Amino acid sequence: RHKPQLERRIVGSTNRWRFPREPFLGDLLALSQMCKAVNVDFDEVLKNPDRLCISQIQKNFPENLKNKAIQSGEAGVILECLGFRWELHQPQLFQSETLTKLYMMALAWGNANPEKELEKLLQAQLPRKIKEQRPVKKMIVSLKINDPLVTEAAFAEALKNLYLREVKVSVDDVLGVLAAAHVLQFHSLFQRCVTVMMNGLTPSTIKNFYLAGCKYKEEPLTTACEKWMEMNLVPLVGTQIHLRKIPQELLHKVLRSPRLFSYSEFLE
Repeated sequence: RHKPQLERRIVGSTNRWRFPREPFLGDLLALSQMCKAVNVDFDEVLKNPDRLCISQIQKNFPENLKNKAIQSGEAGVILECLGFRWELHQPQLFQSETLTKLYMMALAWGNANPEKELEKLLQAQLPRKIKEQRPVKKMIVSLKINDPLVTEAAFAEALKNLYLREVKVSVDDVLGVLAAAHVLQFHSLFQRCVTVMMNGLTPSTIKNFYLAGCKYKEEPLTTACEKWMEMNLVPLVGTQIHLRKIPQELLHKVLRSPRLFSYSEFLE
């Protein structure tokens, strides 16, 4: 069965490109306006249409709904991952693009209209009088992680941050939590980890933080590592910084940099 292709249809007085199916029906101009409304990159949506659907779901869950879901007590989702079963509430889960995709795929299985089914499940979670409370239908989703940086403790820390108003992470745990946030596509936590790493550069962290920046293609982090090395390589080499422990690519960049600090600058 072939996927539906883009087709040209008459829209108003012009002839624009339209998408023939969900998650968005309309022309490219309308799609661009929708992307602006939910603060999503237009080019990214063209590559990955699910991105718009997920962003719309995330936007439709204000903080008061998240808090009410927690007060109701019972979790509606069981996540099987890393050999554990993690219980989660739907509104918190939707902060993760990865978990949202898994959940919507599971919800769509056997349901003609997964969006309406989702609305029913969320309504069932809202606090009611004891007589009116309905049992929460639990959904089981599975996630396989191949990144060796994601440990059980780091993954648990990332899931915990789904329930916090302000994401928190320590320098000691940041590497694993960054990897977990990347797997989960939990963007606010990922960016918080990057900030913690940029502010926590030391001789003992520079190598792993730089390699993480390269691995996850986080240019601000790699740039911060390069700048830190430019200022600290000469003063600390042989005492706190050992060349054999520095990634060769980073060392080559720093040695070729015109911004490399040296004591000779003060002798001229």
